[in-house]
Amino acid sequence: MKPLKIVFANMLYDYGDPSRGYGLEMVLYDQLHRMGHLLVPFHYDVLLQQFGREKMNAMLLELVRKEKPDALFTILSENQLDPATMDEISHRTDTLTFNLCADDHWRLNYTLGWAPHFNWMVTTSADAVPLYRQNGYSNVIHSQWGHNTAIHKKVETEKRYDVSFVGMPHGNRVEILQHLVNAGLRVHVWGNGWSTGKVALEEMVSIFNQTKINLNLSRCSSADLLQIKARDFEVPACGGFLMTGYNPELRAYYEFGREIETYRDAEELISKINYYLIHEEERERIAAAGCKRAREKHSYVQRFENIFKQMGLTD
Repeated sequence: MKPLKIVFANMLYDYGDPSRGYGLEMVLYDQLHRMGHLLVPFHYDVLLQQFGREKMNAMLLELVRKEKPDALFTILSENQLDPATMDEISHRTDTLTFNLCADDHWRLNYTLGWAPHFNWMVTTSADAVPLYRQNGYSNVIHSQWGHNTAIHKKVETEKRYDVSFVGMPHGNRVEILQHLVNAGLRVHVWGNGWSTGKVALEEMVSIFNQTKINLNLSRCSSADLLQIKARDFEVPACGGFLMTGYNPELRAYYEFGREIETYRDAEELISKINYYLIHEEERERIAAAGCKRAREKHSYVQRFENIFKQMGLTD
């Protein structure tokens, strides 16, 4: 693939908060860099604090005009970017802009309002694609979360934890995990909002490798809706056994019961955890198959290659 020059207009820190360390955006930055693309970083959370919204947007436009990149990539958070600025870049320069719409499952009305201001909208929600088109927007690409091929790796280590969860305690997560504890299961949790706090990326990969059953609690943070998460690809890529909330959309990526395992409610989750804690060989066989599928089909390398092809940036 021909290397692309990309303005990477994303937050440096997790949710823009320096105390939380680097966010998922920097995992994507690392992958694009390792793919050989020339990245021009523009961390709008940092610049917003230093210069304010109007000046920050003017700086972004000036940067694009100076660098003349092939593409500008962002993940919209709130309203840090100015629609008029994005219009100028998208429709009056040769730079192709694309936004990763990570939460269209529950905030599609918000991202639909941004569709005219970007050349491409990349959504992780399969159901959102026809809705974009019904609203007159054909500039939509369905993609998905994935894993970083250099970061999310299998490591030979002992299994220290029976059940682990890494993530924030929003939605019904506290309730589900309390059900597990009440059932006598040994559950370890990490993340902002828990007493253990957020763990560094390297430690998170170690936890995935050191855990017998890795949980992904897949309800949206702001609605009682199912949502595919990055964990659905990160955990298997690390060779971890993934137990994730049942979501029929995941059938496009894994074979249930052979590459990952799913649950529909707390009772089924408890039953399946007890089963797989005892049936170690079956658990490890599923984890190995999930790892093979994730590494062959679900890396960010493959995601970005497909996105760039559909945008017409590569053959």
